[in-house]
Amino acid sequence: MEDTREARILIWDIETSPMISYNWSAYESNALEVIEESQILCFAYKWLGDRKVKVVAQDDFVGYKKGEMNDKQVVMAIHKLFDEADIIVGHNSDSFDNKTAQSRMMVWGLTPPSPYKQIDTKKVLKKYGRFSKNNLNNICTQFGFGGKMEHEGWALWKKVLMGEKKAWKTMKEYNKKDVELEEKLYLRLRPWIQNHPSVALIGDMPEACPKCAGEKFRRGGFTYTQTGRRKRYQCLSCGGWVSGRLIGGEKPDYIN
Repeated sequence: MEDTREARILIWDIETSPMISYNWSAYESNALEVIEESQILCFAYKWLGDRKVKVVAQDDFVGYKKGEMNDKQVVMAIHKLFDEADIIVGHNSDSFDNKTAQSRMMVWGLTPPSPYKQIDTKKVLKKYGRFSKNNLNNICTQFGFGGKMEHEGWALWKKVLMGEKKAWKTMKEYNKKDVELEEKLYLRLRPWIQNHPSVALIGDMPEACPKCAGEKFRRGGFTYTQTGRRKRYQCLSCGGWVSGRLIGGEKPDYIN
């Protein structure tokens, strides 16, 4: 039997360069020719439970030259993290961050990382709630976590593309702040996610909460199915709900 372990939950966010192309118009224009594809400038991440957010950027690697974009080493670092992760959490990550990373892995000839589960907090917000805006800044401000880090806008990206050290530093701090907010948002939303991947099974803890691996519960009525009913429990750690085994079966309740 495998040794028990905690689920590895990766919280992350990326910053990318713009695509460079020829266009007839600046408004709703299809590119006539793509000169340079968008690349990953940097990414910030932390493992749930760790204290620090880490940042990896193109200018961190030997061989980086000002004004020249090459994200191969950054993409390889992402691949390594994906390979270690059981669950990957991000905001709008299913549509943007994860797919962008995987497309760059394909460009650089990398094989797929080991399979992982995805949690996109933007999708969670849209599924279970109705907010005026689902962007990270608006939601985290509403929830009292604070907003995203302010910066000079597009001018910051231009300075990064030219290789200015101060701009790179600001970009990394901006990226890092997003991950700090994303972790708080994920923890707030976690009990709402009905199909959350079971961290209890990953950790070989079948009687723990599938959302957070908590082991203390309170009973709270029943859940009814087509074939019977199950006792219902609320986790005292995260607040999520779980159901026990079918009533009347030979086995004891899922949670005592």
